[in-house]
Amino acid sequence: MRRTQLRNRYIAALLSISIILGITACGRGTPAGQEDPGQQTTGSGDTQEPVITVQPGSNEGSREPDVPGEAFDPGQEMTPLDYNSYYQFMLQRASEGNCIFSPESMNIAFDMYGYLLEPEDQKTIKDYLGNRPYMDYSSTDVFKITNRLWINSNKEFHLPENSKLDGGIAYYIDMSDPKSTDEKNRYVSEQTNGFITSTPTEFTPLVVFDAMNILYFKDTWKDGDKWLDGDTTSFTNEDGTVSAVYMMHDGADSYLQSANAHGYTMQYENGFRFMVILPDEGTALSDVDVNAFIHGDVDTVINECYLAMPEFETESTYELGLQDLGLPVTQLAKSVYDHDTDPPKITQVAKIRVDHEGTEAAAVTEIMVEDNAMIAVEEPYYMTCDRPFIYVIQDTQNDDAAFIGVVRELKTIN
Repeated sequence: MRRTQLRNRYIAALLSISIILGITACGRGTPAGQEDPGQQTTGSGDTQEPVITVQPGSNEGSREPDVPGEAFDPGQEMTPLDYNSYYQFMLQRASEGNCIFSPESMNIAFDMYGYLLEPEDQKTIKDYLGNRPYMDYSSTDVFKITNRLWINSNKEFHLPENSKLDGGIAYYIDMSDPKSTDEKNRYVSEQTNGFITSTPTEFTPLVVFDAMNILYFKDTWKDGDKWLDGDTTSFTNEDGTVSAVYMMHDGADSYLQSANAHGYTMQYENGFRFMVILPDEGTALSDVDVNAFIHGDVDTVINECYLAMPEFETESTYELGLQDLGLPVTQLAKSVYDHDTDPPKITQVAKIRVDHEGTEAAAVTEIMVEDNAMIAVEEPYYMTCDRPFIYVIQDTQNDDAAFIGVVRELKTIN
């Protein structure tokens, strides 16, 4: 049977790049090169579903977590992250269409935010994040990490002394100037090479500060361009409709397998990995243990495997509050600001494009504060992502998941 005739599911998981104290939505995905209609879902709609909060790290069994300002011991074992928490949170917030989210961007932004709080609140943030040194994460040639603390020059705001926020991260700007938001968006566009041109946040006279993290990734496949079909293949969308798409192909001598899904990894030229996870027939996207795949707690099957996966492009926006992340609603500490403030607003914009040449992905997270075992298989395995699937981009430099996403539907190629 031809490879393109065999069906396998396609799971896509993306991690975003910027924190502004808010999470919003998932956009409808399109094949690469086509315009995304930009469907979104906000996190504030009336819903009867149980609320899922993100709880990335746990310090159980480890020493007392570091607090901002304390040096991280390179020999200390880092807290393993629970990526299922991020994944389920993303699925709940973006219940329709394709979506991408960046856990790494969000956690870096929260680590930055923690340096502005008093010791008790710092510990709350560190208990939430675990003991990973996010502010020490390093960039590579293909993965750029940018942190900026936008500070309203009209506010009585004082940076903590001798903190990691010194050294060029802090940037003072008159946020009463209508052009200040444009300057922020130009900066985002510059840092993402024009891939993300703006974020939904606006600078106003009420804003005290905006803690922003930006991630930008772009790399080619290690073994060159993937072979792209000349003819279209049917992709069954989550709602049962069928779209005609082009598939790209790859092959390897092994694949991953859990109780209800199969996985396949592809290497980028500079060390990062792309993982696609296809749920078995009849398995819902929400029933897949993404955490097991990311941490390698699944079986590696030594056998030929042939992958067929569509090109795609997706952008998502999220807006949320501290309560959505399972954190207590706190105000900005008096140690850095002498007036009352509203709880922070968190925002993330994430975007990805995957095609036969490679991948480009970016995320911007903002936190804004305002006043008031081996299995023997004889036959080759064909993994055809012609139905909804999950994907992950693994940051091998910092041992983290840069992006997690899902592809539920695609538009027919014109």
